[in-house]
Amino acid sequence: GSGSSSGPYCIEVQDNGGCVAPSDITYDNVSYDSADISWISNGGETEWEIVYGEEDFNPESEGTTVTDEDGEVGTTLSNLDPDTEYDIYIRAVCGDEDSSELTGPISFTTEVAPPSNDDLCNATVLEIDEACTGAIYSNLSASTQANEPIPDCWIIGATIPQTVWFSFEAPASGNVTVIPTEGSLSSKPHIAIYAAPSDCEDLTTLEEPMYCAEDAGSNNSSIISVVGLTAGETYYIQADSYGFDAGTFCMEVQDDGV
Repeated sequence: GSGSSSGPYCIEVQDNGGCVAPSDITYDNVSYDSADISWISNGGETEWEIVYGEEDFNPESEGTTVTDEDGEVGTTLSNLDPDTEYDIYIRAVCGDEDSSELTGPISFTTEVAPPSNDDLCNATVLEIDEACTGAIYSNLSASTQANEPIPDCWIIGATIPQTVWFSFEAPASGNVTVIPTEGSLSSKPHIAIYAAPSDCEDLTTLEEPMYCAEDAGSNNSSIISVVGLTAGETYYIQADSYGFDAGTFCMEVQDDGV
């Protein structure tokens, strides 16, 4: 080299082993209970260990280890907890006694789980005249089902409906008032009332809504008065919040009498 410095020196060559660690871990398609994980393989290995756990876990002594031995880079983590931050580490496995150092972590947070009444078949049963307090229901992370109708009276715009379902048995009077209250459905909610379908798993069997409301009633509350129902028959309520205002709320069905 250039310059006038001279003298003895040492050069070391260190053996880092034959198993090179993966790099560039990425994640995609994160849901409330799963996530797709990928990485770059920097050697000829066909097996990897994915170690994951909640934020700040110790990957050497804690967490869950999944082995990917199909020879293809990438795997899907399943049975994750909703609304939880996870750290992910990966190591290459090059032989029985030959593994790389761990690479990572990368972190992601799973989505909030959809409500139990996201699907028509799992509609929450409402008892007539039973008061609802404390915003006990939610449409956070709710979605629409295949062939789920969106009533014409709802103004959806660019939003994606986050519908949930309720059911009730018509009282002897056949007359009820459906009242969304509190929280995300207290102003301008989307509400529709349907007769029971012949198959709750096939939403094409739903008839047109009997009643539909948006921005109706005092203070845009979408309170619906329903008359002429058949006593003892089951009816369904489809509910969605206005715009992007998903959240928690209450829903009541009151008997209006004869």
